[in-house]
Amino acid sequence: MFLRFGNDIPHLNSQYQQRTPLIIQEPNEYYYLDLRAINVGPETLRINPSVFKLRPDGSGGCFIDSGSSVSFLVNVAYQKFERALKRRIVAENPGITVVSGGRRLCFKQPRPRTRTRFPKVTFHFANNAKFEIEPDAYMMGFTNPNPQVYCLMIVPSNSLTMLGANQQVNHRIIYDIVNSELLFSRTNCFSNN
Repeated sequence: MFLRFGNDIPHLNSQYQQRTPLIIQEPNEYYYLDLRAINVGPETLRINPSVFKLRPDGSGGCFIDSGSSVSFLVNVAYQKFERALKRRIVAENPGITVVSGGRRLCFKQPRPRTRTRFPKVTFHFANNAKFEIEPDAYMMGFTNPNPQVYCLMIVPSNSLTMLGANQQVNHRIIYDIVNSELLFSRTNCFSNN
């Protein structure tokens, strides 16, 4: 992860740049976003966007955080997300089974070295900004070097939705506080210097 400030921030390629308003509500120290929808592969989940709204009392909302490794989805959204993800993964991976991972949804392949297909997940924010999360950023493989068990790095929450650090991998993200915007684009962080 690179952390840069002010004029040291490289410009994003405007062709691929996404931008969405930052919602800053005092005294909260978080950067809230207006999450409108979630896709699992091509399927847009039927979730009322009001479940992601920041309430006047400061509760709820959707925010971005680079200090937490996992993401959280408010329960009502998580249940629909989990059902869609299970349906898609089981349909695309013959022999895969759902296994217990404590609080996390996990899948087990029948054999090591089996290629596992997971769908892309997309968070849709205000201004038609699409934050695409690749499978390796939301599923973690265990039993290395040849993962046979994969667990979801997005977990349920009673009150809020948060986009965590692992799900931000391979994105260039700019917090433009002056203009109250979050700018982002996909990038290869390994080739960035």
